[in-house]
Amino acid sequence: MTRYLLKIAYFFTKLTQIDISEMYRNFFTRSADQFGGKISFIIHDIITQLQKVGAEKNEGIFRLSGSKQKIQELCLELNDGRVTDWSKYPDNNVLCDTLKKYFRDNSERNPLIPFFIYDPLIMIPPLYQADADVGLTKIKGLMKELSRPTYISLAFLIKYLNFVANNKESNKMDALNLARMFGPNIMCSPMAHENPLMANHEAQNNITQILIERADDIFDDFYLTPDDILTDEEIEKISHVQVNEGDIVDSMNLRELRFKSLIPYVPGYLINDPNFVRPL
Repeated sequence: MTRYLLKIAYFFTKLTQIDISEMYRNFFTRSADQFGGKISFIIHDIITQLQKVGAEKNEGIFRLSGSKQKIQELCLELNDGRVTDWSKYPDNNVLCDTLKKYFRDNSERNPLIPFFIYDPLIMIPPLYQADADVGLTKIKGLMKELSRPTYISLAFLIKYLNFVANNKESNKMDALNLARMFGPNIMCSPMAHENPLMANHEAQNNITQILIERADDIFDDFYLTPDDILTDEEIEKISHVQVNEGDIVDSMNLRELRFKSLIPYVPGYLINDPNFVRPL
């Protein structure tokens, strides 16, 4: 029942949490499901650029840090749209850090691996150790519950990390090291924002390692078609929120209900913000 409620809450949140002021551009704060039904161009474009320059051969890829100034510059550019000149970012560590930051910044509200499959997913590693085939079947079953945009974004990332791990002789980054870099960034306990002690990094790393090592088996049906990749025109189109009349009426009714409530409304993600003062 808990997992069912989490799944319902996940899809309901997608429909209700979008703030129009936040959704004008601000691509860097969007989840994988907020790119017009296609793969996030942030994930796709950064990984594609890393592939073009052969970054999988770089020692310490995804572990070494890039220039904070250049990372911030790249984040701002991606926040506004697609990068047109990658020559401005010759350091592959800047690209790697930016990709991790994109996942990390969204992990508490919209992790790439959704909350509703978190608990059953992190329980799989012991089962996988006992019987790999049974464990893989369980993982593949959970992957089928993801929306296509989330599935292709996750598969595209994990397949690339598998490719990087296969070059560990050059880059010194095997699947376990990569899992430590990405596990806590692409998945998060639904309760972690309320209690940081609920974050189970070891379990996250374990399942992420399995995803990376067995990427070809888990995502054996993965394919990325040209229709899954955003064009520049489509990016411009989704930079403006499309709001229909029904949504406006529902929003007004919700605001009126909150206004009449004796209990001040506080968005959940603000509760743990140290700078937030709860209204009286």
